[in-house]
Amino acid sequence: LSDGGEKNKQLKESQIELCRESIRELVLESREFVLLLGKLTKTGTRIPGIIEDRKSLIFLDDTKSYLYNIAEKAAERANEEGRLIDCILLYQLSEEYDTVLTIVEKLLGDFINSIDLINNRYSISEILNNIENEGESNIIKLSDNLLKIYNSSTDILSKTSIKNRINCQKLLDIFEIIKEFLIGVENNNL
Repeated sequence: LSDGGEKNKQLKESQIELCRESIRELVLESREFVLLLGKLTKTGTRIPGIIEDRKSLIFLDDTKSYLYNIAEKAAERANEEGRLIDCILLYQLSEEYDTVLTIVEKLLGDFINSIDLINNRYSISEILNNIENEGESNIIKLSDNLLKIYNSSTDILSKTSIKNRINCQKLLDIFEIIKEFLIGVENNNL
């Protein structure tokens, strides 16, 4: 991107935005979030990805503008496309932790609501097998891991509402109650 003075300022700005949009597209299509955007360790520390290391090339001078222009906007797009697990990961990388908890609460609530306790169409072993096999899309494991990370970092705790953390934990507790109930029903049927 050349610096052609005031006359080319609009062209330069449109080129910069096109470049940023292309990077967001790369992030969403490749799903290489850790490599490109970085990751959050178990202690709540952010490790930058290769894009953040080179953010000055796309005229982003600080981490906050990088997080907003790349990670958060990619998260918004993933949300619009219904890619909620990607959305959670991207909002987390953009340090929008309270937004992550809001989305997790919805997914947990939907998952718990989908368990049919009356007709018990699925055995607890089928439910647990599905949870074990879902990998990163396993909302129970993901929620539990996120809460552990968030609760261990004072920086993250200050960026999340206590209400969202408590709601998330209560939903996980409800799932554990349902799981124990279904195990009891299954054992009584043997």
